[in-house]
Amino acid sequence: MRSFLLSMTLAVLRTALLCLPVRADDIDLFTRDLDLSGLQLPARQLREPPEENRNLFEAWDRLPEALRTPLPEVEAVQTLTLPAGLFLAVPNPVNLPDAYTLLSRALLQADLAPVAPLVVLIHTDGNVSVGCRVNMTESTPLPLGTDLSYMPERRLLVTSIEADTARRTESNLAAAAARLRQHAHRHNITVQTRELYLLPQSPGQILFGLLIE
Repeated sequence: MRSFLLSMTLAVLRTALLCLPVRADDIDLFTRDLDLSGLQLPARQLREPPEENRNLFEAWDRLPEALRTPLPEVEAVQTLTLPAGLFLAVPNPVNLPDAYTLLSRALLQADLAPVAPLVVLIHTDGNVSVGCRVNMTESTPLPLGTDLSYMPERRLLVTSIEADTARRTESNLAAAAARLRQHAHRHNITVQTRELYLLPQSPGQILFGLLIE
């Protein structure tokens, strides 16, 4: 009986102690030797922005063979028509090799048949987009970062040049644009120069085009 009463008394005392207010120095004493590093949130890892890469042929072999097959050889300057149809694009990529990889993955994932040529479009602000016309039998989800939309017929004035970089300031592109403008003026053709059309044919060789209005 005595042992029972003693146990009950100790239990009441423990409960009373737990209910007593705890002082700050008591908490410091209690936590002084505890390792709380495991409770710290991991520092946010800052991702480096992707490095810009405008090389047209660095990842050439990642593209389907249909887009790497050159078009028939052109004369010095000629008109090329891109028929209307669905156009699969990777808009405004910073890195062209990565864009080629994404374009190829979208074609495979959505079971789309690519239609040559590959088109690299340099916009007025210097950004680029890359894509191609496609044949589609049914609607299929596309990877994030790609876009499928209808493209009306495009008539281009084109010339074949040596180039491997998609920049408006590239000397070969600037010279080709001037040559096409002169040709258009002599033949009473109106062309737009806001956007530049690059149709890669084989490493180092492209068709450069301006849109005919």
